[in-house]
Amino acid sequence: DGHVFIDSGHKVGGRLFKLKVAGNQCTVEEIWRNKMLDSQHGGVILLDGYLYGSSHKSQVGSWVCLDCKTGQQAFIAESIGQGSLTYADGMFYLSNESGTVAVVPATPKGHVVVSKFDIPKGGSGPTWAHPVVCGGRLYIRHGDWLFAYLIKAR
Repeated sequence: DGHVFIDSGHKVGGRLFKLKVAGNQCTVEEIWRNKMLDSQHGGVILLDGYLYGSSHKSQVGSWVCLDCKTGQQAFIAESIGQGSLTYADGMFYLSNESGTVAVVPATPKGHVVVSKFDIPKGGSGPTWAHPVVCGGRLYIRHGDWLFAYLIKAR
């Protein structure tokens, strides 16, 4: 509906803007700002009117859900630490920078980890690549390594 959400890490937070176009002119109006969703890794998902993403406001890292229209916090939850996420079949697949992966139902009512595991050792440095779900598989890249997990129901 002509809105743009922008966020930045390091305690900057996010802002929702409304773009108004009239002829050749475009103006921008800030609708809201909220410092809770400050995704350092840039992974924010808009799903059914809610924004989901990681925050690193705390040292541990939190996961945050905001109402997209108002910027009001639906929840903030300590979990696996800051990282990135993807969505498939009603679930979020979270990946933190230490190689922990968690599966969480996609709902603004709360953040409950239903499954969690660590990827095998390999690759170097933090795990910053976004997880990808395609063809019933979850892909996690770490350095030169690519891990694939079958997540499709049999």
